[in-house]
Amino acid sequence: MSTQLPPTRRQLQKLTKRIKDVENGALVDFSPAPGSTGVKAYGKALARKQDIVHKLTKEYKLVQKGLVEIVDRGDQAEVKLTRDGAILALKDRIRLENLELPDDHKCIIVFDIPEDVQSLRKSLRRFLKKAGFIQEQKSVWSSKKDIGADLCCLVRELDLGKWVKVYIGPEV
Repeated sequence: MSTQLPPTRRQLQKLTKRIKDVENGALVDFSPAPGSTGVKAYGKALARKQDIVHKLTKEYKLVQKGLVEIVDRGDQAEVKLTRDGAILALKDRIRLENLELPDDHKCIIVFDIPEDVQSLRKSLRRFLKKAGFIQEQKSVWSSKKDIGADLCCLVRELDLGKWVKVYIGPEV
């Protein structure tokens, strides 16, 4: 579905080098702050180093999965979400939303996806179930969560607009 190219070997090598450099202390000064001494100061410096290594390692895994891309900007690198990364972020935001609509309102999603893309229909149903929607009819799902805007963005990103409609309104 995505036209995102896998990361180049050069991009992965640069990220691997950044991780190794941080592990070896080359890019970041991990020495204790001026005036601080002892085991506690060393522990804080080590924790900062481990946090940065952990962050870079996660970044590396996200690049490998095609969820982010690294754009070289001379001596700096910019990390950007790919289309797949943006879709995953939207799905997570919808799934984790806790705000609810007013008492008498619901967010309703209605779809009529053709048989030739049956797998798409099944994956949409699985996602809606994971996101806490209730199946009202076979292709009508509802939720009390305030997720209409994010759901519309997801439908647009997945190019499902011709088959899927999202409504928010009072229950009659």
